[in-house]
Formats: sequence, structure tokens, C-alpha cells
Amino acid sequence: MSFQDLEAGKGRSRKVNGGRQDSTQAVASGIFQINTGVSTFQRLVNTLGTPKDTPELREKLHKTRLHIGQLVKDTSAKLKEASETDHRSGVNPSKKIADAKLAKDFQAVLKEFQKAQQTAAERETAYAPLVPPSAHPSRYQTKERRMSFQDLEAGKGRSRKVNGGRQDSTQAVASGIFQINTGVSTFQRLVNTLGTPKDTPELREKLHKTRLHIGQLVKDTSAKLKEASETDHRSGVNPSKKIADAKLAKDFQAVLKEFQKAQQTAAERETAYAPLVPPSAHPSSYTASEADKIPEQRAQVMESKRQELVLLDNEIAFNEAVIEEREQGIQEIHTQIGEVNEIFKDLAVLVNDQGVMIDDIGTHIDNSRAATAQGKSQLAQASKTQRSNSSLTCLLLVIFGIVLLIVIIVLAA
Repeated sequence: MSFQDLEAGKGRSRKVNGGRQDSTQAVASGIFQINTGVSTFQRLVNTLGTPKDTPELREKLHKTRLHIGQLVKDTSAKLKEASETDHRSGVNPSKKIADAKLAKDFQAVLKEFQKAQQTAAERETAYAPLVPPSAHPSRYQTKERRMSFQDLEAGKGRSRKVNGGRQDSTQAVASGIFQINTGVSTFQRLVNTLGTPKDTPELREKLHKTRLHIGQLVKDTSAKLKEASETDHRSGVNPSKKIADAKLAKDFQAVLKEFQKAQQTAAERETAYAPLVPPSAHPSSYTASEADKIPEQRAQVMESKRQELVLLDNEIAFNEAVIEEREQGIQEIHTQIGEVNEIFKDLAVLVNDQGVMIDDIGTHIDNSRAATAQGKSQLAQASKTQRSNSSLTCLLLVIFGIVLLIVIIVLAA
């Protein structure tokens, strides 16, 4: 019985020890089920990124992964049990050979599963499932990639509505990051205008409003990111969503650093330069008392900017903590692959032990063959010697009979 025989339909489940399936049969059955599951898993992985990639398919992929993982654990335990049984005395050598062959088959199917899991992780990160047309308006019926900050910036992100028409936290974070990035780009252009002939009070007012708008976006996006973080800690959350949220958290941190850098540059330039007042804006009666008010206003503006910088530092610290949580979520996703790697290590020891046992069995067979040949030779020699001894005995009996006959004749005469 081997994995190939079972897959070809030749293996029939046999009941031993009071109706219970023995470890060798259990291992063969488990390997067959794992191989079937891996084939299904590979077909589902190949569907990722195609029009058939839907949330239902992602859920089926997740359940198939968990089912295979459980089969791997059960089969590994049965294989260890079979290996322990093979170390006992009086075990049939053919059973040891069959168990060693099953161990190699198990190792091969585990490698296929590990390769399929790596491909699935890459595709789930790169693509987002397609929402059916009934779930969003027809103008959003486009093939979407995984929503990220870069995709939104490139114009590929389309707003999708879930949970009864409300935008989910991941999409809200992605949309917020896109808006923040657009605002920061505008803010940087305004900052670069400070100290030039275009630096007017109207531009300063527009710069201030842009700063406040970006600050509000940062607060809203931070709240949505925290909501996404809390959702990812619940059981049954799709691993691809955790990876997407981690990616968005890093994008959020990057755009916040750009905003902080732009604010520091703006503070320096606003301190170094004063806005140019058009000639029509100040008559000849412009007095020194009005000019004295400018430093006070500038001090108030600088104080406001410093407070905003402190608030932004706090937001960055919070999002660094969120990123750390996201990395822990990614680590949980790869825990199953790590468990498979651990099983690989145990399996390598089992395969090595099985190989040593096979070598011992081969040596015993060779020794038995040599002993059999030697015994056969000795039997032939013994048979030949026995035949020689029988002939000599018959000859002695004939001679003894002749002598006895002569003695009788002499005595009778």
C-alpha cells in the first residue's frame, strides 16, 4: 500500500485491531486527502485576479487552506505513530518499507502545498475580489486591483460600498490617504510660493485653510485606520484584508511624514518672509500702528503651527503603533506556513530513520541470502557424505555375510 496505489483506487481500507484502521492505512488515506485538497487549492489560487475572483471564492480558499492544515497535522501524527511502531521488534519488513515510501510521498505533497500557499499570499496581496454588479452602481463595474494608496493615486481605486451601503474601513482609509496626499501636494506648491512675488495675504489664507483641511483628513483617516485595526483582530477575518490594512498603514505613515516635512518648511518660510501687500491694499495713510500689529499676528500664527506640529507628532506615534499591530497580523497569516516548515523538520528525521531501517532490512536480506546459500551447500555436502556412508555400510554387510556363510559351511563339514 502506497500513496500512488491509494490514488489509483487500488488501496482498500482494511480494518485491524478490533475494527480500527492501522497507522499505515491512516497515513495513506491522509496523504490522498491532502493531495486532493492541494489540487483544489491550486485551482482556487489560479482564479485569483480573474473575473471569477469574488469574496465567496476568497472565503472558500480560506476554508480549504484551514482544512488542508488540519489534515497535515493529523497525518503527521499518524506518520509518527507508524514510525514508532516500526521500531518495535517483530514488525514485518514490508510494513517498514511501505511506511518509508509514504513518508516520502507526504514530504512531496507538503512541498506542493507550501508552494501553493506562497503563490496564494502573493496573489491575495496583489488583487482584490470583485464585488458583484448588484453590490455597487454600474459605473463602478470595473476590474479592481487591491485597493492601496498607490492605486488610488493612479486613479484605479473605485469606491465600493459594503455592509448595507456604508463604505468599509479599509476603503475609507485608502480614500482618506489619497485625499491627504492630494492636499499635501497642494500644500507643498503653496509653500514653494512663499517668499516669491506671488506671496500675498490671500495665498497665506489659502495655505492656512489647506493646512486645517489636511489636519481634519488626518484625524478622520486615523480613526478609520484604528477601526480597521480592531476589525482585523476578530476571528474569521480574511488574511488578505489584514495585509491590505498593513500596507495602507505604511502608506499613511509615509504621507504623514511628507506633511510634517512640508509644515516645517512652511513655518521656516512664513517666519523668514512677509506677504507682499498690493499697492491698492494700503493707502498713503497707512500708519505705523497697523504695522505694529503684524508681529503679534505672526506670533499667534507660529503658536498655532507649533500646536499643530505637536498634534501631528502624536498622530504619527499612534500610526507607528498601528503598523506594529499590522505586522503582527501578517505574522499570524504566515504561522501556518511556519507550522508546515516545522513538520518538514520532523519529517526529515522520520525519513532518515526510515532510510536507516530500509538499509538494515536490505543488509539482513543479503545476510539471509548468503546464509541460505551456505546452508544449501552444506546440505548437499551432507547428502553426498550420507550416500557414501550408505554404500560403505552395504559393502561391509555383504563381506560380513560372505564370511559368516563360509564359517557356517566349515562348521557343518
